[in-house]
Amino acid sequence: MNEARAERRWLVGVDIGGTFTDLLLFNPATGRHRAEKVLTVSEAPEEGVLRAIKAALAPEGVSPAEVPLVVHGTTLVANTLLQRAGAPTALVTTAGFGDILEIRNEQRYDVYDLFSTFPEPLIPVAWRFEVAERVLSDRTVLRALDPGEARALVERIAGTEAKAVAICLLHAYANPAHEQQLKAVFETVAPHVLVTLSSNIAPMAGEYERMSTTAANAYVQPRVHEYLRRLETGLGAAGVRSPLYMMLSDGGTTPVAPAAAYPIRLVESGPAAGVIAAEELSRMLGQGSVVAFDMGGTTAKIAVLTEGRALRSWDLEVCRTHRFKKGSGLPLLVPSVELVEIGAGGGSIAHIDRLGLLRVGPESAEAFPGPACYGRGGTRPTVTDAAVVLGYLNPEFFLGGRMRLDRDRAAAAIQEHVAGPMNWPVRQAALGIIRIATAQMAEAMRVHLSERGLDPRRFTLIAFGGAGPLHAADVAATVGLSRAVIPPMAGIMSALGLLQAPLSFSLSHALNQPLSALPWEATAEMFDRLSRQLVQTLPLVRDGPAETAYALDMKYDGQKRTLEVPVEREWVEAHGAASIRAQFERIYEVFHGRVNPNLVVQVANLKVRATLHQGLRGWVSHTPVARDPRRGARPVLFDGMSEPMACPVFDRYALRAGTELVGPAILEENETTILVRPGDRAEVDRHGNLIIYPHAGGQR
Repeated sequence: MNEARAERRWLVGVDIGGTFTDLLLFNPATGRHRAEKVLTVSEAPEEGVLRAIKAALAPEGVSPAEVPLVVHGTTLVANTLLQRAGAPTALVTTAGFGDILEIRNEQRYDVYDLFSTFPEPLIPVAWRFEVAERVLSDRTVLRALDPGEARALVERIAGTEAKAVAICLLHAYANPAHEQQLKAVFETVAPHVLVTLSSNIAPMAGEYERMSTTAANAYVQPRVHEYLRRLETGLGAAGVRSPLYMMLSDGGTTPVAPAAAYPIRLVESGPAAGVIAAEELSRMLGQGSVVAFDMGGTTAKIAVLTEGRALRSWDLEVCRTHRFKKGSGLPLLVPSVELVEIGAGGGSIAHIDRLGLLRVGPESAEAFPGPACYGRGGTRPTVTDAAVVLGYLNPEFFLGGRMRLDRDRAAAAIQEHVAGPMNWPVRQAALGIIRIATAQMAEAMRVHLSERGLDPRRFTLIAFGGAGPLHAADVAATVGLSRAVIPPMAGIMSALGLLQAPLSFSLSHALNQPLSALPWEATAEMFDRLSRQLVQTLPLVRDGPAETAYALDMKYDGQKRTLEVPVEREWVEAHGAASIRAQFERIYEVFHGRVNPNLVVQVANLKVRATLHQGLRGWVSHTPVARDPRRGARPVLFDGMSEPMACPVFDRYALRAGTELVGPAILEENETTILVRPGDRAEVDRHGNLIIYPHAGGQR
């Protein structure tokens, strides 16, 4: 490609959040870029995407035809599950197993809580159907599926309003023949019904987890299908002819077709993109131990990076009824970045509970009606309203001045719902809101690190998202992290991560064998079969220098949870049980502190992942603007003070490498605001990152 043509190629990364839709338009040849933030339209998310694309292209003089790649992350799947906004969905199970979604795994996540609750099943009893068949775990067919009964069952479901069906038969991960037969009948009798097979979506042992995953995929599939159709149609009408890629929960991207077939793999789509960007930044900084902290308008997300890479697993949980208690949500067997998500975003609503205590979240004002200061009908106070009242945010420079905030509305909302009932001054009530939001995020971060035996003092916080840089220093100090890093473009870092993510997809197959008795030839053949299936799923992998990674899910005999262990293909061919066990025990010791060489090691699943790097590599260069970085000062009330103090305000874009600051200070950029507290020290490194060294003690 000639140089002139390369300079006309612009990449688009667009991430839909609960409050804002973020877009990054980037030219790899020149380094030019443009960011856009628009309010999310929750009823029609594609409208925000199309509006952001048009708003970014026009000022740069870019034609839609000059966009060769659009990568998209969305919260649509997660929100559909949370809001129970999916399609009418039927479930087909083996006779006698229709109530697995109710029975779950017969375990309580808190044995001391007599009133513990679980999420309601996605598919109610009336929509569950059973069929007489039985396959054993060794693939043996105990009772064959009767074709007449199968057709009658499908005709019954076709007569309902079901738009999707989840088929989850006993031990289908070992022998999927009966599920495939049922699907063939649906394709003949009811082709309008979207069918999800457990043997395709989650071919692993674990009856409840497999059924939960299958049901969730079917439940969201019609809505995702319709959304992707509208989005592709809208992009075409706008003149964008480039292929659309979707971000997966594990940090890879995929074309639309696999995303539509496996929509549950998009459940952590947007948050995963931010983690990908954090991984790139950690490599540039040479910091392997990192906590990625993404705080947006609706939630805050936390991911731990060790050796520069985030933890990943096939053990995800969503819709928890208790945010800190694993087992209180819906389990999903999908590959994902390990994230902790809490309801503490800029739009999180503050309220007084039944005991007269101040609470923040998890309910969010979202984009509409939004925080009270948005002036769009919201009347309940949020974290953003508190930040406006305290002087952290400049009402005249929100989104770079494109959106004005109303301080009086923010103060009135806090007065009515918090300050008045508690008999507090408005500003002290606002400080209380910030304290509680910070404490919730810090607690989640501390628990996430301590569960893995990790020392916070060894970790660096990378903060991003629209609200993350505002709270970064206080969260870091409260948890005991050594420093906080705020990169350039922190407010749209997830959109940048979309462009850095590789094309990727993963497949798995159940084994359930002791390592010492592993059928090596059959295992090698299964690795090869999954590799061929990956090429069929992602044809682009065939045409590029793809990387294929192999892994085994392993555990000690008697344990429930497995660890994903990367293995070399040569180990399998050479029957390398010793090498594989050594690799497992090295990883096991990292997570659990010790190993037991006398226990039998079990292999639960094998996995194959194909990766093709086609996006941006490395970090985006930052060139400071040649102008005075000082913007004056404004009154700001910090924690521990009774009256506001004059706080210097700086233009983030004009700060040069080597600049040092001692707090208090506020740094403004178009998509976010950075707060340096009194006593904190900050400096700008050669890449344009602002590094904050918080004083000890956190909140005061």
